[in-house]
Amino acid sequence: MMIPMGTVGASSGHVTPTDHLYLDIDIVDDKLQEILAVADGYVVQIERMPDEEGKEDYRVVFEHTCTLFSHYIHLQELDDSILSETGTISLNQNSFKRIPVESGQVIGRVGHLHSYQRIKNQSNLDWAVIDTRVTLPGFIIPDHYTGEDWKIHTVDPFDYYEEPIRSELIERSYREAEPRAGKIDFDIDGKLVGNWFLDGTEDFSGKGVVGKSKAEWDAIYGRDVGECSTKHWDEQSGQSMGLKPCNFWLGHLTFSYHHIMPSQIRISMGIFWDLEGELGPPWGVADNLPDPAEIDIESGLVKLQLVDINEYERYPEDHGDIVGTLLVQMIDDRTIKVDAFLGKSPEEVNDFSEKVRVYRR
Repeated sequence: MMIPMGTVGASSGHVTPTDHLYLDIDIVDDKLQEILAVADGYVVQIERMPDEEGKEDYRVVFEHTCTLFSHYIHLQELDDSILSETGTISLNQNSFKRIPVESGQVIGRVGHLHSYQRIKNQSNLDWAVIDTRVTLPGFIIPDHYTGEDWKIHTVDPFDYYEEPIRSELIERSYREAEPRAGKIDFDIDGKLVGNWFLDGTEDFSGKGVVGKSKAEWDAIYGRDVGECSTKHWDEQSGQSMGLKPCNFWLGHLTFSYHHIMPSQIRISMGIFWDLEGELGPPWGVADNLPDPAEIDIESGLVKLQLVDINEYERYPEDHGDIVGTLLVQMIDDRTIKVDAFLGKSPEEVNDFSEKVRVYRR
């Protein structure tokens, strides 16, 4: 089965809607499952990511035409036909060798189950299709996604298949609403709905904090960002511009909708990603009101009653456990003030605290 695009999960770093589908693959008797090329083309990049529980992990990018690409993430083995071209790829390294492949050719395998996957005996694989001729309209400032340039061009993969394969794939999606592959772009100019970036971080990649000190990072994010840091590479010059926090997504905030049940509002806020228990995001909104697509400058100060989504998904009529209240106000079409009052009801909240944060498009 396929989990559609648009999931949000702060603990995984996907604070904004996920730009790929997840394939849940049943593993029986630990037999590995072959992963095939979706179309003719070329493998143009293979990234070996950090091993998890001693199991290898690869991201493989395919070029099908000059404008059409796809990629897999979390391949655990590369097929010998690919390895014979690349040789061994070291941890955190990339191969950019151009390797021709045919539709249906075995690229690699999954099925080395991690401890948490043995609960359901399912492996998973990320899959996306990118068409550079298409720019999604729900990203108001496309340039803010530099560094993950593919995101604004990520398309519904089902639209690229002919029948009967298209219908067979659609039937594998958990989502019954259109579009069946999910949705990731929710921005509406002048409305609350969509993605926002913490003031000072500048964009999706956190470019505004590049080269600053850890003390400056902590001040911008309003919390300890940890000791981890990574180089920020300028794509045009090919040079490092300085360090930024590895968890750059701490500055992300999104107001979107559930990836399977789009009638349910979802709020994901990166700075609270590590809250224990049921207080951490993503959150639902009691009664799914007010709709963030209808909140604008004239709405003034808005209170959103946050609920625990784990219970809410099963028992929406009972609202789930109340988590707290989010206070939001649009200052202008592309600037908002946000304050989270965890453990407090809307009746207990009337104004912003000293912890209020400013977010921008």
